[in-house]
Parts: sequence; structure tokens; C-alpha cells
Amino acid sequence: MQSVQQLAYSLSQAEAGWTWHVYDENGDTVASGADSDRQAAQAAVNATLDAAE
Repeated sequence: MQSVQQLAYSLSQAEAGWTWHVYDENGDTVASGADSDRQAAQAAVNATLDAAE
């Protein structure tokens, strides 16, 4: 049986768009990026979370 990895994320509005970070259970950043709009940033987060499943 495979254990489920718990992840959390944050989205932050920046001067030039949106930044995002995905964190593991220890609070370490496992992925991050920046996008010009919130929808693109949320899509990137969703893709990262889906890939981790």
C-alpha cells in the first residue's frame, strides 16, 4: 500500500503577477513558480498536486 503524501500550497499576489509554492509535510518547498495571473498560478498548483498523487 502506498502512503499518501500531504501537501499544502500558497498563492501570493506579487507586483508582476502571482507567485505560488507547494510545501511538503515538513514545510519544505517542493515546487514553486510565478505566473502573470491568478488563474494560471492556480492551474500550475493544481497540476503539481495532481502529479504528486
